[in-house]
Amino acid sequence: MPTKGTRTTTRRARATRARANRGLRAIDLFSGAGGLSCGFEWAGGRVVGGIEINEDAAATFAQNHRHAKVWTSDIRELSPKKIVKEIGPIDVVIGGPMCQGVSQRGPRDPKDERNFAFWAFAKFVRELKPRFFLMENVPALVSDVHNRSLAIAVFEELESLGYYLAADVMNAAWFGVPQLRYRTVVLGSRESQPYFPTVAERGVLGRIPESEFKTVAEAIQDLPPVDAGGGEDDAAMPSLADDATPYAEMMREGARRLYNHWSSDTDEVNLARIRAVPEGGNWHNIPKDILPTRFLEVRPSDHTTTYRRLDRTHPAHTITTECGNVTSGAYTHPVQDRAITVREAARFQGFPDRFRFVGPRGAQYKQVGNAVPPLMAKQIFEALLGMVPVSMFKGRITLDVLRQYPEERLPFILAPRYKLLFGQSPWAARKRKDQLTLALG
Repeated sequence: MPTKGTRTTTRRARATRARANRGLRAIDLFSGAGGLSCGFEWAGGRVVGGIEINEDAAATFAQNHRHAKVWTSDIRELSPKKIVKEIGPIDVVIGGPMCQGVSQRGPRDPKDERNFAFWAFAKFVRELKPRFFLMENVPALVSDVHNRSLAIAVFEELESLGYYLAADVMNAAWFGVPQLRYRTVVLGSRESQPYFPTVAERGVLGRIPESEFKTVAEAIQDLPPVDAGGGEDDAAMPSLADDATPYAEMMREGARRLYNHWSSDTDEVNLARIRAVPEGGNWHNIPKDILPTRFLEVRPSDHTTTYRRLDRTHPAHTITTECGNVTSGAYTHPVQDRAITVREAARFQGFPDRFRFVGPRGAQYKQVGNAVPPLMAKQIFEALLGMVPVSMFKGRITLDVLRQYPEERLPFILAPRYKLLFGQSPWAARKRKDQLTLALG
C-alpha cells in the first residue's frame, strides 16, 4: 500500500506533468466541424491546424479555432513535412478517419478505397512523430469480423512507429454526455503506456448505472421553444432560470449569444404523424390511416427508433447526420411537434454553446452528427496527457487480442448496451404482459 509520502510524490509528479502538457500543439486530421479539437482545447491544449475536405465543416472549424491554419483539401494531397514548416512542430495528432468502409451500414470491406484514411492518419504520425495521438472510429472497426484484417494491419502499423497503444469502445454517456453513442478510441504515446479515464473502466465493466446518465431534459430544457422550421441561427441568449441544470450551466459558459437554435422544416404529413406519438413512443403509435405503408410489411420489433419522440427522463439516442429529420430516427422533440434544433443536437453531443456552426441549416445538422462529443474528448485527453488521476485501464483491445481472433467475435462484450433504457413499444409492452401472465399461470 502506498505511503502518504508516496502519494504526495505521485500527486506532485502528476501536477508537474500536467503543467508541462498544457498548451501542447495539435493538428486535427479529418477534422469535420472540430469536435475532437474542441475537446482538446477544453482540456488545455492548442489546436494549430486542421484538415477537412468539406467546405462547410472546414468553415465551422475555422470559425471556432481562429488561431489554427485550415486546409480545405484531400489529405492525400498534403505533405506532413510542408505542414510542419508552415505551422511548426506538432505534439499531438488527433482525428477520426472516415468510417464508411468499415461501418455496419457500409460494405465492411478491408479493401474499400475509402480506408485510405487510416493509412493517411498513420502517415502523419510517422512523419510528424508526435508525443501522443488519438484516433477514433466506429465500433465496427474492431468488433466486426469483416474488418478484423484491417484492424490488425492498422494496429501493427501504429505499434511499428514506436507507440504504446490503449484501445476500447467507449460510450459517450459514461462521460456525462446526454447521449448513448459508442465509438472506438485508440490512444498512442511514445513515452509510456497511455490510460483511459477512470470512468471508462467503470463503464466497460458495466458499473455505471443508468441513473447516472445525463438526460434529454437536463440538456435542453432551458432552451426556448420554437416551431417546426422556425428558430434563429443567431439570437439573444435567454436568461438562465433558477432551476437550470448544472449541465445547462456548463454548456452556457462563455456563450454570449444563442447560435443555431433553428429547426428543420417538416411537411404536414409528417407533422400529423409525430403529433400522434407520445413522449418516448415511436411509429407504433401512428394511426394506420396515416402510417407510411412500408410499416405494414415490417415486424413490430423493427425500426424502433423511427419516428421516435425523445423522452426527457433518458439520454438521447445516437445523433447522426440525419438528426434534423423526424423520419430518420429518434429526433422528435420530447414535447414540441418538430425535429430537434441544431443547437439541441449540439447539446446532446456535448458541444458548449460558444461553439458556433456555420453554413446552411442542413449542413449544420450533418456537422453535428459527424462530430465526436467534445465533452467526452476533453476527459479522454486529460487522461492521455496526464492531467487527471487514472485507474491504469488501457482498454482490452490489443494487437495480440485481434490476432488471436482473426475471424471470430472477440471474447468479451465491447460495451454494455442499454436497450431497456428507452421503454418499449406498445407491441413489446403487450408481449411482456402476455409472457408475465403465462408465467404466473
